[in-house]
Amino acid sequence: MRTLRELGEIAELKAGSVRMIHSDPVHDLEYMYVWELLGRFAQTYLCQGGVLGCYVGSMVLDRVMAELGKHLTYLLFVVEAEQRPEDWKDPRSQLREYETTC
Repeated sequence: MRTLRELGEIAELKAGSVRMIHSDPVHDLEYMYVWELLGRFAQTYLCQGGVLGCYVGSMVLDRVMAELGKHLTYLLFVVEAEQRPEDWKDPRSQLREYETTC
């Protein structure tokens, strides 16, 4: 298994050059440290206004947000389970004011 730093180096990423990172890290409590590492990785490689999109279980949401918050400011989008996909709002419409610089 590769570390996030190794992945950045293999992909020859430049700091501040990525518009979006999408990830689904493990939600088990024993792996909460991974979220802090992901936040640090995102802080390094996301350009100004870039987005880190993650799936997070509600039972660990507070802990995950605390770990990510060490390196990032965040917006939270929630989709209710009772909603049908055709009723979902496009989250990009909520991000219009956040222009990226890369």
